[in-house]
Amino acid sequence: MSIKQAAFKIHRIIDGTLSNPAVTNVGGNPRASASVRTKGRTAEELAAAVATLAESLVEIDALALELFWAAPDDGEDYGMTRPIM
Repeated sequence: MSIKQAAFKIHRIIDGTLSNPAVTNVGGNPRASASVRTKGRTAEELAAAVATLAESLVEIDALALELFWAAPDDGEDYGMTRPIM
């Protein structure tokens, strides 16, 4: 796998995650009590953690795109157009 392809895959995964978040059962057990599923964290603590994660994913995505454009051409067509700055 080329560096360009790896960067593209990282971007696609993160971009898809941020634009179409999956709905999952917190803790993996829908019958567990809310306190078990949240491990005792408040809604505010969980919201802050999710916001931090989303912010980190955006930063990682930006780095992956920067790497994608900096990587040497590997002959693949990724359907990407370089943004005009």
